[in-house]
Amino acid sequence: MAIKRRKFQLATCLLVIGAMGSIVSCTVTAQVPPTPLQKELELARNDGIPTSAAEFRATIKVPAEADNAAPFYRQLPPTGPRPDISNFQWRLIWDPSPEAVNDVQTALKQYQKWFDFSDQIVMRPSFWVDRKWEEGMGALQPELAQGRGLAQVLLLRGSLKARQGDAAGAVSDARGASQIASHFGSEPTLISNLVGDSITQIVLYKVAEWTFRYRDVPQYPELLSQTLKAWEQPDLRAEVSADLYQGLLLMDQVQTKEGRALVGLTEDDRAPGDAYMAEVMNQPVEAGKLRFAKGFRQYWKALRPFNQERATEARFEMTSGMLSVPTAVKLIESLFGDNYVESERLKSYDARRVFYAVFLKAAREEFPAKLDTSRFISPIDGKPVRYSYDGNELIIQAGVMKEREVRLVIPPIRPNMN
Repeated sequence: MAIKRRKFQLATCLLVIGAMGSIVSCTVTAQVPPTPLQKELELARNDGIPTSAAEFRATIKVPAEADNAAPFYRQLPPTGPRPDISNFQWRLIWDPSPEAVNDVQTALKQYQKWFDFSDQIVMRPSFWVDRKWEEGMGALQPELAQGRGLAQVLLLRGSLKARQGDAAGAVSDARGASQIASHFGSEPTLISNLVGDSITQIVLYKVAEWTFRYRDVPQYPELLSQTLKAWEQPDLRAEVSADLYQGLLLMDQVQTKEGRALVGLTEDDRAPGDAYMAEVMNQPVEAGKLRFAKGFRQYWKALRPFNQERATEARFEMTSGMLSVPTAVKLIESLFGDNYVESERLKSYDARRVFYAVFLKAAREEFPAKLDTSRFISPIDGKPVRYSYDGNELIIQAGVMKEREVRLVIPPIRPNMN
């Protein structure tokens, strides 16, 4: 028995092979059982959730080099368009004076650097950047601001073309802006999709203005209908697919000076509870990570099929786990707010689809004073969308969300540039 015990305890075994006396050593190491967090992450991987930067990167399709617009976005000016671009937009469509056209033509000359690369961007179907996903929420995405600026500039030029009677040119610029929205919608992060979605909404509204203002041009309602059909419902899972690994990483990052700097925090941004919250909650950071991971798996399942009650409960668990490091929660709330509700995002999308459908119906009927909207039900309040037109102002209302009226108003109020 002693010999057997010694053999069992032996860490290294030597095998003498053949007359040459070759010696092969093999080290016997004890297997370390996986931690509860590692087990949870394995379950997450089985659910199709990326648990690391490498796994997340692998979910993003890399396009052919010739199809990738990303290198050209990086050639755009780092700063956005002038703050008065919205005023120029309003004047082009609603101010009949020749000065409005002259002022915009002068302004557009300042955007020549944007137009130098716009054709190269909008002609390419794909967008891919090999970002530093290992930095988590610290990974920079400068192309989003640059692309949104380019979309605004293209639509300004499109409005000029619409006013000058160049419908084909206006349609081309609007489609270019839509292509930018499509680029950003292909990157599976919430911020990318929100920016892409905002661009699509700008395009829809601008084309609706053209449709209303230039009623004898059939290309504009046709383009509005096409843009509306191509506007896809938000994919809630895709938008948060990086959030598990980034949330866990963030809990580590905010605990060091270097990590805080990476995600844009200063020492003054630290939450006072970092020093004691884990102890007060009787939840060490590792236990908090486990709770966050379990909550995220519940959240993932609640998004498809969508269930708001389960999603809210799961987000509570995620936040409770992250509270082991309060600065992480503080950063998340500063970026996205503490009252993000998935159903409101979906309802906002559905409501806008409905009131643009009503707008198209009104356009086909030459914008009557009254319109039957009984079959156009708002997802916000369950009632038919309200339509009114007094000969000057057209209003389509879909209800109230977060104390704000969700509606379409044309012409818009002139921007206050004071």
